[in-house]
Amino acid sequence: MKESSNEKLSEEKVKQNDNNKKNTNGEETVEEINSNVNGSINNTKSSPLGEISECSTEDEKDFSYLTKNKNIGSFFNRKYHKPLPDRLALSFSGAGFLGIYHYGVIHCLQGYAPTLMSKVVRYAGTSAGSIIASLFALSPELFNQSIKLIMELADESNSRAFGPITNGFSIHEKLVKAVGEVIPSDISCLKDKLYISMTNAQTNENILYNNFTTKEQLTAAICASCYIPGWSANISSPHPVVDGISYIDGGISNNLPVFDDIETVTISPFSGNADISPVDNSLLSSLLPMQITFGKQVYSASLANFQRMGYALFPPKGETLKMYYDLGFKDAFLYLYESGRLERPKGTIL
Repeated sequence: MKESSNEKLSEEKVKQNDNNKKNTNGEETVEEINSNVNGSINNTKSSPLGEISECSTEDEKDFSYLTKNKNIGSFFNRKYHKPLPDRLALSFSGAGFLGIYHYGVIHCLQGYAPTLMSKVVRYAGTSAGSIIASLFALSPELFNQSIKLIMELADESNSRAFGPITNGFSIHEKLVKAVGEVIPSDISCLKDKLYISMTNAQTNENILYNNFTTKEQLTAAICASCYIPGWSANISSPHPVVDGISYIDGGISNNLPVFDDIETVTISPFSGNADISPVDNSLLSSLLPMQITFGKQVYSASLANFQRMGYALFPPKGETLKMYYDLGFKDAFLYLYESGRLERPKGTIL
């Protein structure tokens, strides 16, 4: 009799737990979403980014933060949803070594928003974002392989006494060589598809350059968009030249390009006005909601953002960079969930 009553109690407890997993609207709970999404992230171990995912902790992959956002989990929250247009553009901000954040965003969009990605007809990028935009526009496979570029540059920079500004070390020269090795000879697919933000070194005016006809032209434009005098190379070094004109980092004049004629999904590893970006919810940020505008991009004046700016110029250790990949994935997932553009991957119950 004792065993029988114990079995009944166990069965009732299991049923109660099962019932608690569903909310009153019959929707999936965040715990179930966590399980499904974390499973998808774990599946990336078989991709070129498997190394990054393996090094991430379970806490970093936890999606329970979704419950902290008031826009999450309600069936009646349709006013935040955005209809999907026929044509879209993706814009990647300048990010320095935090360009790895963009990789996390892209992999989330590929897995959870294939319809959205099929509508993308235009790419824009600034500085490190120009590398991401160019390589993904050329080939998703090439894009996946290129993650080593940022990781290797970060490792080499960290091996120097003063990082990128160590005397005799030139990030610009390393970038010219690395990008030149990755970009294929045929870039004809980029016509009217890729736009790179650069700043005229003489006038400080911005140009969204898209006149790519040769591999050398594209390489020069990318490296010009990434060129910060005194950081990329010695202050006295000549500036990169594209079509006979000297250019420097596009982030000085336009760090987050937006097109007037097409919806542009903006992406940035800095908390601010980008569609996909971190959200800083610190007490200081809520008490003093200050913003800074630089290069036409609005940033939250938060301590976390100042730390990110430091990481962008002076790379943190590999584990922290890998954490920013995960952050990009999560922020992209949150954007899709809030905007009603999240799709169910094949083979999952999400």
